[in-house]
Amino acid sequence: LDKDRFRKGLGGVVESYQEVARRLGMDIHL
Repeated sequence: LDKDRFRKGLGGVVESYQEVARRLGMDIHL
């Protein structure tokens, strides 16, 4: 498992969730 690549992928997922949450008027801290 490429940790850097995995971390980037996971970071992208987290950012996507934060963007969705922002659009829903919430703020998610992970």
